[in-house]
Amino acid sequence: MANGDPLRAGQRVDATADTILDSYPYPSRGAAFLVRNYVFRPGAPTIPGLWPRDFIAIQGEGTTGIVGMAANSLGAGIVGVARNPGATGVYGTGGDTAVWGNGIPTALPGAPISPGADIGVIGDAVDNAGVFGLSWFGCGVLGRNQEGQRPGVRGEGDASAGVEGVSSSAPGVFGESGSKPGVGGRSNLDAGVAGTSSDGAGVRGFSGNSVGVQGSSERTKGVEGVGPQMGVHGTSLNGQGVVGQSDRGIGVVAVSRGIALRATGKTAGQFRGDVVIDGSLLVIGAKSAVVPAPGGGLQQLYCVEAPEPWFEDMGEAVLVNGEAEVSLDPAYVRSIAGTYQVHVTSYGPAVLWIAERRRDRFVVRAVEQAGVKAQRRIAFSWRVLARRGDIKGKRFAKVQLPERISKDPIPAQSNPATDFVVSAAVKIGRKTRNPLGHAMAKRKQILNARRRKTQRKKR
Repeated sequence: MANGDPLRAGQRVDATADTILDSYPYPSRGAAFLVRNYVFRPGAPTIPGLWPRDFIAIQGEGTTGIVGMAANSLGAGIVGVARNPGATGVYGTGGDTAVWGNGIPTALPGAPISPGADIGVIGDAVDNAGVFGLSWFGCGVLGRNQEGQRPGVRGEGDASAGVEGVSSSAPGVFGESGSKPGVGGRSNLDAGVAGTSSDGAGVRGFSGNSVGVQGSSERTKGVEGVGPQMGVHGTSLNGQGVVGQSDRGIGVVAVSRGIALRATGKTAGQFRGDVVIDGSLLVIGAKSAVVPAPGGGLQQLYCVEAPEPWFEDMGEAVLVNGEAEVSLDPAYVRSIAGTYQVHVTSYGPAVLWIAERRRDRFVVRAVEQAGVKAQRRIAFSWRVLARRGDIKGKRFAKVQLPERISKDPIPAQSNPATDFVVSAAVKIGRKTRNPLGHAMAKRKQILNARRRKTQRKKR
């Protein structure tokens, strides 16, 4: 067949130039070249209902078997249509690449440039896979983007998944990148990447030297976990199970109608910095302060407990001519409620008593002692205690601890008032370095002598 000769069925084309079939179907949409491979047998219809898979309509052989190009329109270069369920619109087999689509401007050397090229392969199906790739040892479907920010493979779905990967013993979808995320997902109103599993992890991240799973958000939550048992579970062999970090906000927020945060371990919690508690602090155990110990190391000092909430203040003052007026700190007065208790200790030979208590001050006076030389100035210390004014604490209030936390009750005592040893009264000796004690001992001796003398007279 020479150039320009008509093309007939069964005829080999030996022309040196391209064989071109032109069709100008405008305004209709007819095909420029239509090939059908019918199956005929005795008694069969002209067009069978189902054609066998091995009857090929068009077969292309060469460096490139078939090239489809849409040069002057927005249509597809090659379109494969399968009208019956289970059929395949475009099927490629053999070679290194079964089906190859190129979205760059030039498909083949010497071919016309196709400006605005974008997608290499488009698969469209009504109720089946748009693109299906099968490979025994390589990739079933390979999408590669040489330059730019567009993905190598893109799947779109209006009411279902854009891309679906299914595997019985390997990852359903696997993404790999040299310097960027292996798998990227983007959504306007929902999760960018979603993972679902019936018995395993919904989403799993693994890294050899960095973060296994990382979540980032510009305005809201970086990572959110929701579950009937545990929202987020972090496990580590030697490091931190869960780490929350923030530059200016809150590193970790725990919110619950029950127990918001629970820690269990040899050291259940460690804080480096100030701790603010908006509520009551219940401690099973001792509350202590840790201070440096003499000779190095640290030592523990326990807090004094009381059955009621108290605020106290203390200081020193001086009695002048047997009397002193002590003014309380206004900030302390504003923080207490009710009557306060005053305890004083003299630093000189005097017996002190509280002569007057007012809301913001109290008056201390000294008792004159016989045989003791009065001093013009006597220093003393004072200590006041009063109920807190901001809360009402019930005396020995009963406590209901949260679940899984128990404390054995104190065993009942037969007679709590007398079951402990009361220390004996300390005798005041005649010789003492305390002038006030010496005077009291001398006065006691005089009283005892008078009592004995009176008893002898009665006899």
